[in-house]
Amino acid sequence: RGSILTTFGTVLPSFLIILPIAIFFHNFKDNAIVERIFKGIRPAVVALITVPTFSMAKSAKINRYNIWIPAVSALLIWLLGFSPVWIIIGAGTLGYLMRNVKN
Repeated sequence: RGSILTTFGTVLPSFLIILPIAIFFHNFKDNAIVERIFKGIRPAVVALITVPTFSMAKSAKINRYNIWIPAVSALLIWLLGFSPVWIIIGAGTLGYLMRNVKN
């Protein structure tokens, strides 16, 4: 029960902030100023995604034996248009099966 409340406490504030923006975004999405603002924000968004990605990669202990996992995942998403959700589900299933087959 505590984990559910913790999840709501973590997700709800961001959700409540984004919800009105999403509802009213269609009213001003074609505004030239808004388009320029979003163009200016793009580099910051890339940085906000890149920094944690590299931090997670360091802690993931990626080496020459397992580098193929993120590489194949990225290629499946980029070249073949796979949904990241299916990649995550597939990776979780594969990890579960590999762990149970070993033991």
